[in-house]
Amino acid sequence: MGYPLYIYDRLPTLGTKGDLMLLNLNPWYVVKDGNGPFFGASEHVYFQTNKTMFKIFWNVDGQPMLKEALPLEGNAASTVSPFIILN
Repeated sequence: MGYPLYIYDRLPTLGTKGDLMLLNLNPWYVVKDGNGPFFGASEHVYFQTNKTMFKIFWNVDGQPMLKEALPLEGNAASTVSPFIILN
């Protein structure tokens, strides 16, 4: 139908609430750069082979811009949302 399908390993188990969602992430989801980059080094992992392991990471967070559904114009009883969780 022209909509992308995303599969993530951090969603609830199939058959539970939240396992299937309809999302409009752009522009309703905001990604914020956090702290970083952080660097770390350890010679313990590969001590016997005289190698050093490096780790570099960056903290990032994302949040929806909306906290609740928006009322439709002209019909306050109906609401719309860019994030829909199917039961």
